[in-house]
Amino acid sequence: MTCSGERRVRLGEVIEMAQRYRGWSRRELARSIGRDPTKLIPSTGLPRLDFLVELAGALDWEVDDLVSHLWGGERDQIKPISDQELPPNPDFQTLDRLAREAHLAGEFERMIALARAARSRAQTPTESALSLNRESGGWDGLGRFRSGIRTLRSGLRLPNVDGDVRRMMQSNLAGAHYGLWSLVEARGTAIDLIDTFRRKPAECLRDHRSLAFSHLHVGQCARRRLGDMIDQQDHSANARVAVDHLLIAKSHFDQLHQEYGDQRHEGISRTCSAGILEAEVALGHRTAERAIDEIHMLIDLPCQTADELEARGWCCIYACNIALRSIHRESDVHRHMAILTDKAQAVAESLNHWPLRERVFTMEHMRWETSDGPMGVRPPKVLDQEEFKTVAGTLCRFPCFRERGLTILRSAHLIES
Repeated sequence: MTCSGERRVRLGEVIEMAQRYRGWSRRELARSIGRDPTKLIPSTGLPRLDFLVELAGALDWEVDDLVSHLWGGERDQIKPISDQELPPNPDFQTLDRLAREAHLAGEFERMIALARAARSRAQTPTESALSLNRESGGWDGLGRFRSGIRTLRSGLRLPNVDGDVRRMMQSNLAGAHYGLWSLVEARGTAIDLIDTFRRKPAECLRDHRSLAFSHLHVGQCARRRLGDMIDQQDHSANARVAVDHLLIAKSHFDQLHQEYGDQRHEGISRTCSAGILEAEVALGHRTAERAIDEIHMLIDLPCQTADELEARGWCCIYACNIALRSIHRESDVHRHMAILTDKAQAVAESLNHWPLRERVFTMEHMRWETSDGPMGVRPPKVLDQEEFKTVAGTLCRFPCFRERGLTILRSAHLIES
């Protein structure tokens, strides 16, 4: 059966389901949807958006769930890996290794395709879970955290998965929620995992990493909330939580670096250090200028891995947070941010890193909103074609950025490349 034929069958099933669910005749359902009862199923199997919205309402479904069901399978435009690109008769371990190599090379779409190929050759539930976890890393690299969350949830629903693999997926799920700015979900998922390790301490490397990342996610959620809190009591409480958990996370990552020599752990430790400095400024334990100077020392450290380079980008963002919240002279704020956002943008482009891009554009927009030209008039916002594409790409990845991103696009002067 063709794809359009399969979609028509599924649409027919859903229409019948809606009739039975509501107790309606076909004519009554068609009237509710605003369609001719003889033309409910188009030949392509692809109804118009207004039809889908009304049909989803009749079923009490979310529109996205209905689209996923009608489309069937993956609808993310990831091209499957071809046999010509693979060694002869590859097993799970071979494909998983290739997916990991694609990850290290920053080839995230290829990584997802290889992870799916590995899953098709998985022999155990744990191997299936590992392939789903690997795929989620590809979505993380593309900045498509909602797809990563769906993938990890699929892995966590599998029965008979080894405990350390399940805990790793839970830690990564907290990270995906954090990337999407779903801070309540991220913190709750990470705290649950920390409680698990309190009952049964980590023993293997995978568990030690999961514990370290769980403390990192709790600390980072509290640090991000520093920008949202109006009440001073909540502000200080979140700063203390950030310092406490980031110190624990840094200790874990430093130990992992010393024991296993993996330079990636050193990069994450640097991120923890910068986050601690941001929270200490919020607590009044350091001056803003001193903290920014210390973060610049972290920024200037050599970078041997992508994690260390990413850490440099986040250090720039945390220093921007400090400048915006704690430095009051406008000229000093702009001086710091001009340097820091340029460096963060360079890292974002080097790594094709969408979360950093979102933060850079947000910081630049906040700086633009507070700036006045020589005559007291705010200078126009200017975007070139590449910047326009970046803002548009960020809109679809981060719901929290959507309103600000649309404001940027509507108010900016566009320059053709």
